[in-house]
Amino acid sequence: MAAGGGGALGEACRHHQQLGACGSRAKYREGRRPRAVKVYTINLESRYLLIQGVPALGVMKELVEQFALYGAIEEYHALDEYPAEQFTEVYLIKFQNLQCA
Repeated sequence: MAAGGGGALGEACRHHQQLGACGSRAKYREGRRPRAVKVYTINLESRYLLIQGVPALGVMKELVEQFALYGAIEEYHALDEYPAEQFTEVYLIKFQNLQCA
């Protein structure tokens, strides 16, 4: 019997067996080589953009127009309570598609 309370020695190392590539992964999540597991962080999955350091000159309309060139924007607004440097503003933009963001 193997140490650790398992059955045969082969059963103790079962978690080391390689799995086949994931076939249900979304197309935009596929890498260069097919893999069974792929790690993502929230910034790779977000439709939101946080834009900091924008001069406080009332340029929200122009800012949104420039970002709309990359795709349809679902919502946007200034984050007045977000910490920012003096004379700058912070905006939050939410795109309709992840690929646009």
